[in-house]
Amino acid sequence: SAVGGAMFSVADRTGDARAEITYLVNVCGANGCRSVVEVQSWDGTAWRDIGPGDGGIDNLESARIDGAGAASAIVLRGGVLQAPGAGPTRPVTHTYGWNGARYAEVSAAPDPPEYLIHAIYDADALVASGRFADAIAAYSAAVASDSLRDWKAESGKVLPGAPSGREQLGGYALFRIAVVRAA
Repeated sequence: SAVGGAMFSVADRTGDARAEITYLVNVCGANGCRSVVEVQSWDGTAWRDIGPGDGGIDNLESARIDGAGAASAIVLRGGVLQAPGAGPTRPVTHTYGWNGARYAEVSAAPDPPEYLIHAIYDADALVASGRFADAIAAYSAAVASDSLRDWKAESGKVLPGAPSGREQLGGYALFRIAVVRAA
C-alpha cells in the first residue's frame, strides 16, 4: 500500500551506523485493519524487533519516518474504528522515538474534538493529570460550544423523553467542575 511503502526503509535508525529494516505488518479482521511497525535490527547473530512493541494502530491513515539515526521518529496517524457500536472515535497521531533499547511512544495527540464527548474526554484527561484550572476551562468551553456535535442525537441513541447527549454531557461537565473546584 502507499502507507506501507512510505514506511519501508533500510537505514540506520539507532545511531549505531548499521542499517535497520523498517516496515509495517497489517492484520485485518471484520472491523478493519491494525498496523504494527516492525524495526528489525541485526545483532550479529539474529534479527530482533526494536519497534514500538505495542498492539499497533487501527485503520492507519498515514505513516512516516522523520530524521535519521538515533534521532529518527516514527509518526503514525489513525485509530478511527469502523465497528458497529464503537461510538465516535477520532484519529490520533502517535510519535515514537528511539530510547536506547527500542522505539517507544513519545506522544499521542488526538485530532481536535469533533463531538462533545471528545471534548469531555479531553477535560477528564486534564483532571487525571492534575491540571485542574485547565480542566475547568475545558469543561466550561465544552458546555458553551455550539459547534461540537452530539453523537447520541446523530446516531439515534436518545430514547424518547430522555435528555439529549448534549444535556447529559453538559450536566456531567458542570458536576465535574464542582468536584474539581471542591478538590
